Amino acid sequence: MQPFYFYETRRGQFQWRKRMSKVITDTDGHVFIITINRPEVRNCVDGETAALLEAAWKRFRDDDELYVAIITGAGEQHFVPAQT
Repeated sequence: MQPFYFYETRRGQFQWRKRMSKVITDTDGHVFIITINRPEVRNCVDGETAALLEAAWKRFRDDDELYVAIITGAGEQHFVPAQT
């Protein structure tokens, strides 16, 4: 997914932001970290996010150097409430 710019209203002002992928993956040694990156909608899993999660889990499954996977949500208030 290519990043793109969008604006949102915040306190009556428009701001441009760079949108990142809905799912971010990273590794730390033998640990695979999957982050659902949709804090603006409480990390709800939509169809695109579900497909990205499936691809992330397949990457973990197919990499013999990864032993543990951690799944987390972006932001400080919510993990994942439900599928939309």
